[in-house]
Amino acid sequence: MMKLNIQLFGSTNKTANYDLPQFVGTDKPTWLGDVNTAMANIDTGMSTNASAIQTLTTRVTSAEGVATQASNDVDALESTVSTLQTNVQSATTTANNAQSTASSALNTANSANSKADTNATTISGLSTRVDTLESDVADFNLTTYGTGTVTRSTGTYTLNQNELSYALNSDGSLAKIYGQLNARNVTASGVAIMNTPLRPEEDIVINGGAIAVEFTSAPALSTIRTQSFTIKTNGDIEIPIASPSNGQVRMIFINSLIYVKHFGDTPISGD
Repeated sequence: MMKLNIQLFGSTNKTANYDLPQFVGTDKPTWLGDVNTAMANIDTGMSTNASAIQTLTTRVTSAEGVATQASNDVDALESTVSTLQTNVQSATTTANNAQSTASSALNTANSANSKADTNATTISGLSTRVDTLESDVADFNLTTYGTGTVTRSTGTYTLNQNELSYALNSDGSLAKIYGQLNARNVTASGVAIMNTPLRPEEDIVINGGAIAVEFTSAPALSTIRTQSFTIKTNGDIEIPIASPSNGQVRMIFINSLIYVKHFGDTPISGD
C-alpha cells in the first residue's frame, strides 16, 4: 500500500505590525492555522487600542471638568470684587488698578484614527496633550491654607481682631488674603505686621486689597476708603493703621485672587 505524506504549509511571510499572514504563490493557507491566528491577532490589537482610547477619553473629560470649575471660581471672585467696588464707589475712584484674572487653558483631544496602523501615534499625541492640560489646571488650585496672627506693630492702638486667613497654590504664585482687622483707641498711626508663607521675589504693593471703615470716638462713621498693604519678600504683610481721631479702624480684606508678583505699584493716594 502506498502512503501519502500530505503536509499543509502556512504563510511564508508576516506583516510588520500585527504578525498577519503574507502568502507567496507556493503557500498552502489553512483556516485553522493562518486565518484563525490572523483573526486572533487582529482582535487582540483592536481590543488593546479601544481600551487605550477609552482611558484617554476619561482623562480628557476629567481634566475639562477641573478646568471648568477653576474658571467658575475665578468668575465668582470677580463678581465679589465688582460688588464691593460698587458699594464703595465714592472712595475707589482713584483705585483703578489692574486686577489680573486667571484664565484656564482648555485643550481638546483629536479622535483616534480607526486604522490600526496609525492608532499608536494618535494615542501618544493625545496622552502628551492631556498631561499638559492637567499640569496647567493644577496651577489654579489653592492647596495651602492657614491663619496668621499680627505679632508686631508700630503706633498706638489696640487690636481686638488680629488674625487674617490666607491661601496659596503649590508654587506660591497665586494667593488670597481675607478676613478683618479691628483697631480700637487709635491715637497714633502705625503698621501692623503678620507673617505668611508667601515669598515674592520683590516687595509688592496690593492696592485696593482691603476696605478701611473709620469710626470716631462717638462712635460715628467717619470715612470709608480703600486700603493698600505690602507683601514683603520674607512673607511679612505690612498693613498701615491710620489714626481716625482717637476712634476705631476696621479693615475688611477682599476675598479675591492675588498674583504674587511685583507690577511696580505704589500705595494709592488716601491709603
